[in-house]
Amino acid sequence: MPHGDDRGDLPEVVDELVVGASPLLLLHAARQASKGRTVLLIDRSPEHGGAWTCGSWDGLTDVELGSHYLYCDRPAYQVLSEAGVDLVPMTPQPYFWRRRRLPIWRSHKVIPLRKALVRGMVREFLKEVKRSATYGRFYYPRTGSAGLVEALVANAEAAGVRLRTGAACTAVEVDAGEVRCEVNGQVVRAGRLVSGESFDIASLTVDGRPFAYDSQVDRRTHRLMRLSSASCEPLTYVEVHKHPLLRRVSLAHRPAAEDTVLCVQAREATVEECRSALVGLGIVAADATVIASKMTEYEQVIRPAKVNRRLHRLTRRVRILPTQNCLGDSLVWYLSGAGRRLLADVATTPGQGSTDR
Repeated sequence: MPHGDDRGDLPEVVDELVVGASPLLLLHAARQASKGRTVLLIDRSPEHGGAWTCGSWDGLTDVELGSHYLYCDRPAYQVLSEAGVDLVPMTPQPYFWRRRRLPIWRSHKVIPLRKALVRGMVREFLKEVKRSATYGRFYYPRTGSAGLVEALVANAEAAGVRLRTGAACTAVEVDAGEVRCEVNGQVVRAGRLVSGESFDIASLTVDGRPFAYDSQVDRRTHRLMRLSSASCEPLTYVEVHKHPLLRRVSLAHRPAAEDTVLCVQAREATVEECRSALVGLGIVAADATVIASKMTEYEQVIRPAKVNRRLHRLTRRVRILPTQNCLGDSLVWYLSGAGRRLLADVATTPGQGSTDR
């Protein structure tokens, strides 16, 4: 069922309007509300969670529709724990596959030492090694994606965030003092608008002038696969490096039966091709058969980085949070100096012509 209070009219004036209900935006909304600001969080989908939303399939509930993991440094771990998310180390820890199986600290940022030397990136390479030795742990909510979203929604509601699902922001007008947003045909005035990169602003006006930009839609295809036998060895998450078919594989559900439910992010491939690739990587047994399979598609709007920089120069009332593959990495960025500078506080009374401080 949808989360939050979806009844009644939207408030006319808020200090901050958050568009999107991904875990990072839910955390941000709660942190702002805890400072005494009035925060409205909307999402056009009927459920909160963004890419972490779960679904029902093949008689199973809370099936994860995407490949996820959490890499957290200590501040990020503390923030999630304080928000009520019960994190446990992923067992086994994720790995990425190239020509052989290798342990990872951050699979998408692993840099071969030879290339690091050539590129003069030794300091960055050693920094990653230090992070691996210091923290080096991947976590996951004890109750899966569904539990993560439930905990963050409850945390936001407790902080005083007003939540609305099925509410689409179709137009944004920004001037020096406030942001005016059209949400389901109603105008909401806000001191600041915060969204993720996947938010496509259909109609954006800054200081009376239309802000035009080109964007493209990235469609990521996932395949849910229920296989007849358990995996060759315990599996949580695999990042596949330069494979012709597969990109990511993760455990999508833990049914009571002795079968395996995987979420596979793959390029265009048939069910049998995916099964053969999983067998070839040693993820599932050679005699595994596919009981059920379902394709899911996730769309993400991509704007060129120069568009976001131009928008930041024109107005300090709109903030775009970078979208990253891993919630932990996004949260680490959010808590870092760069994230704090981008999300500098604004005055809590919209329409007064105040500026960031």
